[in-house]
Amino acid sequence: MDGEMHSQMSELRDDFSKLRGDLSGIVRTMVDATKAEAGEAKERLEAKAREQIDALARGLNRGKEQGRQCAHAICEQIEENPMASVLTALGVGFLIGILIHRK
Repeated sequence: MDGEMHSQMSELRDDFSKLRGDLSGIVRTMVDATKAEAGEAKERLEAKAREQIDALARGLNRGKEQGRQCAHAICEQIEENPMASVLTALGVGFLIGILIHRK
């Protein structure tokens, strides 16, 4: 009986050792899969961020160009009608002065 119990204990130890190895393999597989998914997610996020940065840069460049065009149009308007420009600036300055002194 003692030999049979010893044999069963030995088999049980072997089974636990195999189970430990199997579980270790499963955990490694899960970790590797998670790392792969995280890497893919990181790549997707980086690509989206690059797209957003590119879109922002394009918008900024469009805004700069529109600002240049507006400044050029204002300069042309001032050159064509200097007296009207001076009177307009004087009127706007006067209104701003009134609004500031009201407070």
